[in-house]
Amino acid sequence: MKNIVFNYHKKTSKCRFCSREKNPHPDYDEPLVTTIFQVSSNKMVEICINCFEEINLYSKKNKKDLTKIIKEKLNLSNLLKNYNVE
Repeated sequence: MKNIVFNYHKKTSKCRFCSREKNPHPDYDEPLVTTIFQVSSNKMVEICINCFEEINLYSKKNKKDLTKIIKEKLNLSNLLKNYNVE
């Protein structure tokens, strides 16, 4: 896996998975820290540092490829977003 670079001052940051747009830490008045992760040759996903660490930990614990987990989570997220429960 390549080194992941996080963006600390991007004012328009938003996590694709948790939908956060603001830094949840009460002691920091700065934008949400995110990274852009490339999941395929033409698809990129913005992920916050919290979600990334959770996915990375799961990847290491279960010995699964990080990119594959992100793709699966993205697919599941898309399915759930399109499924409207009333």
